[in-house]
Amino acid sequence: MKCPNCGAPLTGNETFCPECAVRLPARTAADVVEAVRAPRRRRRWLRRNLLPVGLVAVAVIAIAALVVALTLSSTPSDPLREARRLYALHRDAEAVAAAERAIQQGAGTTDAYLLLGKAHLRLGQYAEAADAFAHAQAYDADLAVSYLGLGQAAFHLGQEEVAEANLVEAANRLPNSSEAHAYLGALYYRQGRLEDARDHLERALQLDPDNGWARAYLGRTYLQMGEEATAIQELERALQANPDDVDGRLALAQAYAAEGQYEQAAANFRRVLLEQPLDLEALLGYGEALLVLDRAGDAEAVLEKALTDAGLGLQAHQAALLGGWVSWHEERYAQAHDWFTAALLFAPESAEAYNGLGWTAVGMGDCDAARLAFQKALALRPEGWPGPQSPQAGLERCR
Repeated sequence: MKCPNCGAPLTGNETFCPECAVRLPARTAADVVEAVRAPRRRRRWLRRNLLPVGLVAVAVIAIAALVVALTLSSTPSDPLREARRLYALHRDAEAVAAAERAIQQGAGTTDAYLLLGKAHLRLGQYAEAADAFAHAQAYDADLAVSYLGLGQAAFHLGQEEVAEANLVEAANRLPNSSEAHAYLGALYYRQGRLEDARDHLERALQLDPDNGWARAYLGRTYLQMGEEATAIQELERALQANPDDVDGRLALAQAYAAEGQYEQAAANFRRVLLEQPLDLEALLGYGEALLVLDRAGDAEAVLEKALTDAGLGLQAHQAALLGGWVSWHEERYAQAHDWFTAALLFAPESAEAYNGLGWTAVGMGDCDAARLAFQKALALRPEGWPGPQSPQAGLERCR
């Protein structure tokens, strides 16, 4: 109820309005009955109509959701958005499937091929990645990223001409891309173009000092250039970021050995062998380091494993040479003779093997045989080589 004069709310029992003090008309019995029944009628209406009204509201919401879903599913770029989402989550196999659906629907075809190539590349599916990036280039020849992707895939496939053409183009179009310079530097390292490799790898690290892949290749490049101390610095930094890089650790071990730091060399060779027990380079390097460290017994065990695994070839020749020097240092000259003779079976023109036979003959007191062996070694390598067990030193010993 409300006051007929000012409209203030009333409880129904007032004689005067509490707001304007106007005398209120007397209430009849009908007014009282109506005041009681009105709320009851409203409650009955709500009970009767609440369920139908709720059902209508739910139906409206469901229809709206269905319309939205149908609209989204019919949008051509939807599978491409899904592919991007999956790629960002590193769910690469699912990203490949979503990108292929986008291509089938013609949704952002160039971008879909690019994303497909990236996902394949991350999965190590290099042939598929190359195909996807080539399609992206066909749609848009000015797309710089496609050159980088195709160059990376070709690098891993060993297709050096394709890799170089695309990586050079990528580096020109993306001069601030650390990845483009890193891959181009790694390719030049593989080709033996060490100065070019160094320049591009250093540029990659200027752009991204955390590019551990580029730093590992830079260390290996310095090792091949004979700058072992710099190689050690770069490889140590690279391995701090990626301690599981076996190739980088092998290069570090070789750098330490070249620097004459055989304790560190042996430790790193051993870590390589824990991951790759049949790596012949690591086996031979480890054996040589142990020999220099006067651990001839350990070196011989490593040598025997290398010979068992090597078969015929260069590694077997190197292993036989190592076995000869292990035996020579232990003054087991007959066994040393057998090892050096075995090395000649693997490499008949081995100056190192003839030099070993010469020093074995010196140990056995046979300078005539020693001189013949040393002369043969120098005939094969006229410049000789430095060190106390060189053929020149042997000839001087037997003068």
